[in-house]
Amino acid sequence: MNIIIENLIAALNRLPGLGRRTSERIAYMLVQDKFGTAKVLIKALQKLNEDVSICSTCGLITSEDNNPCEYICNNQKRDLSKLCIIESSEEFFKIELSKMYDGIYHVLNGKISPISGISINDLRIKELFDRIYPSDIKEIIFCLGDDVESAATVSYLKEKIKPLGKLISCIDLSVLDGAPIEYLEAKTLGKAIVQRNEM
Repeated sequence: MNIIIENLIAALNRLPGLGRRTSERIAYMLVQDKFGTAKVLIKALQKLNEDVSICSTCGLITSEDNNPCEYICNNQKRDLSKLCIIESSEEFFKIELSKMYDGIYHVLNGKISPISGISINDLRIKELFDRIYPSDIKEIIFCLGDDVESAATVSYLKEKIKPLGKLISCIDLSVLDGAPIEYLEAKTLGKAIVQRNEM
C-alpha cells in the first residue's frame, strides 16, 4: 500500500468513531474524488489550526483573538455564582441552545478512565480548582453522564470540592433515560440541568 495513503488512513483512524475500515473508505474516497473535497478539507483544517483556540479559563472552544472567551468568561451578564462542569464543548453548545442555564462553565476535556489510560492528570482539574478557590462561585453543577467513567469522575471531584463549602449538584440523570449525553437533544439536556439534584 502507498505510504502516503497508509499515513492518511492512520491519521483518520485516530478520530473517535472511525475504525480501520471506515478510515480506508474515506481515504480512498478523498484520493478518487472529482469534486475537490480533499482541498476543501485541507483549507478547513488549516483555518481550524490557525484561528481556533481553547479558552485559557473555561476550556471552551474560542478564537485566537478572543481568549479568555468573551461569550462566557468575560460576559458580566452570566450568573458567576454557578459553575457547570462538562466533559467537552459539545455539551456547552447543546446547553446554550436550550436557553435553560445562565451560569458559567468548565470543560474537563474528558473523564477519568483507567481502561483508556486517562487519569486525573490528563484532565483540566488543576484549572478547575484554580477557578473555584478565589471566586464567588457558590454552586458546582456536574453535567456528566451516568456511565462508569462519569461516576468515577464525579465521585473524585465531589470529595475534593466538599471541604470548600460549595453547593454541589448533579443533573437529573433520570431524564437521560440511559442515553449518553452526546445523543441528547438540547431541550432534554437543559431540562436535566433545571431539575438537578443536590448531592
